[in-house]
Amino acid sequence: MRLVKNPRKVDQLGQLTMMRRANGEFFTLIVKGRAHLALWPSTQSAFYYKARNPELLVFSPALLASPFGQKSLAALQNEDIRIVHVDRRGQSSSW
Repeated sequence: MRLVKNPRKVDQLGQLTMMRRANGEFFTLIVKGRAHLALWPSTQSAFYYKARNPELLVFSPALLASPFGQKSLAALQNEDIRIVHVDRRGQSSSW
């Protein structure tokens, strides 16, 4: 059992979620001509965003902390792709 000083704080990095198609293709946004991997703060917010954007119906949320997420991030290290964070309201900010 892990003790946490503040039980309200959850490992937020473990909740980061991306969207992927059945063939493994990631949902990316093009910002200023560059591809950005879209990340949501949680699976719930990804589902919320997906429900309001029909173009995402073919995508499924996947946690970055999952084996698929870790393998995917390792594969993306060699590509020129950036990250964009989509918050709970659908606003985005790039990293």
